[in-house]
Amino acid sequence: MTITINLDAQLMHEVYLDRLNSGYINASVYPGLEETYRLIRLLIIDGGLPRTPKQLETIEKRIQRIIELNSGWADYTKDMQEAALYEVRYMLRNTELTPPAKNEILSFIGEQMIVMEQSKQAGFWDEFITGNNAGRNQRIMSMVRQGYSRAETVNQVLKNIRAEFDGTLKTRAESLARTAFTHYVQQARRANVSAHPKYYQEAIFVAVWDNRTSLICRTNSKKRFKADDPKLPIPPLHPNCRSTLIYGPEGFELTGQQVAIGGKSGPAAKEAFEKKEASTDGKPKYRGKRDKDAFDPTTVRSDTSHEAWLRRQPRWFVESSLGTTRAKLFLDGKLSLSKFTDMTGRTITLNELEQEESTVFKRLGL
Repeated sequence: MTITINLDAQLMHEVYLDRLNSGYINASVYPGLEETYRLIRLLIIDGGLPRTPKQLETIEKRIQRIIELNSGWADYTKDMQEAALYEVRYMLRNTELTPPAKNEILSFIGEQMIVMEQSKQAGFWDEFITGNNAGRNQRIMSMVRQGYSRAETVNQVLKNIRAEFDGTLKTRAESLARTAFTHYVQQARRANVSAHPKYYQEAIFVAVWDNRTSLICRTNSKKRFKADDPKLPIPPLHPNCRSTLIYGPEGFELTGQQVAIGGKSGPAAKEAFEKKEASTDGKPKYRGKRDKDAFDPTTVRSDTSHEAWLRRQPRWFVESSLGTTRAKLFLDGKLSLSKFTDMTGRTITLNELEQEESTVFKRLGL
């Protein structure tokens, strides 16, 4: 008998995990940033700004130490570990399989690198923490050095540092946290697969369907792989990756439906989207009822291919998803999504694509 897995239920679980992670970020990562700023502020207020190279060197060491001790990453890592242990149990809930021991799960996760194929980043979690802390130190010290070179007041420097914490540093911290959480959850599932290889033999890649989905995730969406395939695309494939893998016995099938955030047809919807785009830093995203003037949230059957769904969307939505040139190649040139990435998942540049598909480019006047 073919084993079936309800896609609706699995994706609802993914939503739950995302909300759980938001709680972890609010409890550990953001407070870590605030405490770091508070201590750096006190350091500068009490000791003043550096006025000599020696003082500059001293304050840099102190700021670096404050960042290392108050980043919030240690507490956040513990939260992720708890989520990973929960995920192992959740994955086995409808089976008679026994979960691996706690130390085996955490050891397995700790041995796995975070490998983001699209952005060509790879490293262990501790290395990403070190990099993030170093980035914080660099951004803060650039404000201190600016104050040093321009003889700025304490208030001016603190204002600039506050802006860094509220802007770039907060954005980078959240992005890293969400990426790492995906890694921990996915590797917890891999720990189960490793412990029960006779049961978990295949995996289906499931991506979120909207205008912000990356090319590599679009290309892999709904693809079936052997669970032990060394080329299995394990999320996160890039920072803030929202995709997931669903594992099951050989030949298992997905049932149910999937939410898909498409675009509304017509000039009014296009105009509404362009207005959002003009006032947004990055791609506009669907945030609920207030965005239904442009977006069209629907459900699609679990056996619907992403490419078939995307071809049914209005041109403005496809252009937002793929970019103007790739959208033209996809809609008018009938190129498949797989043409836009190579075997490693790397996005093929337009120059490379033109060399491979010169006839299509000429026919479309590109």
